[in-house]
Amino acid sequence: MRILTGKIKLNDNKIIFEKKALGGGVFDLYKPTLDVIKFVIPRHEKNAIILLDYYNLISQEGVKWAVRDSGVNIRKCIQTQSGQLICYT
Repeated sequence: MRILTGKIKLNDNKIIFEKKALGGGVFDLYKPTLDVIKFVIPRHEKNAIILLDYYNLISQEGVKWAVRDSGVNIRKCIQTQSGQLICYT
């Protein structure tokens, strides 16, 4: 799981991130992923972005189940072709 956070601003139709932060780690099991999501989301500012790696890979089912059980609003997320999930808080 890689976590990118920041405020989004539009300036001349370009996306600008303020207060960027990058955290990283690989969590391919259900419980550690769920714990990280529940720890990170309440601490985010409005309009933060979370990038979850390994979301839609067959060998990493635990990440998908953890996202589902965490209460992340899946309607505010975008799935990439490479198996990542980008969520807006």
